Amino acid sequence: MESLCKSLREYFKHLIKHNSAINELSRKSEKPIDALKSLAEQHRFVAKAELENLPISRVPGIKDKLLFKIEASIDEEVVELEKIILECKGNNALLEKKLCNVKKCLEKAGDLTKLDDRKLLCFGSASCPSVMEMVEWADDSWRLFHALYLKMSNVILTVQNKDDREIMDLSRHYLHSEERKVFLERVFAMTRKFIDDT
Repeated sequence: MESLCKSLREYFKHLIKHNSAINELSRKSEKPIDALKSLAEQHRFVAKAELENLPISRVPGIKDKLLFKIEASIDEEVVELEKIILECKGNNALLEKKLCNVKKCLEKAGDLTKLDDRKLLCFGSASCPSVMEMVEWADDSWRLFHALYLKMSNVILTVQNKDDREIMDLSRHYLHSEERKVFLERVFAMTRKFIDDT
């Protein structure tokens, strides 16, 4: 039981760092997402534009050149987003490793119904949640961050599908989740005493 508590303590300490790192990555992704929206709008406008009657039409292949430059800029922003997504994936892998350690310790605890101290296991208090609640929160928090990673990856798929309408629907707060924020604040508040007790 002690190894399970230790692994949970390590997980929640890491979760605090992980949350800060992911929030920073979300902030870093705002610029490329905004740029992609702007570039998608430019691309759509140039692709539909009829330049024959304008003075700029005297430049041979101007429309193709403009579209090429816009697409090159889109590719640059995609590369930037892919770096952010790769970093997010690496951070999530570390968090998943901590979660796997928690689950291994839970398995090592064996038959939980035969433990002497089931009160700590199943019944929490206002100042310290039960071990089983914390295991559940660990699992839920990893799922939330994995869902965020998938959402980030979806941005790249949207761009690769060249769906200008979908790209323009992205907002700089596309990756913000009030549900995730509230859940994590509650978990951090409930586990603070548990983390500090060493």
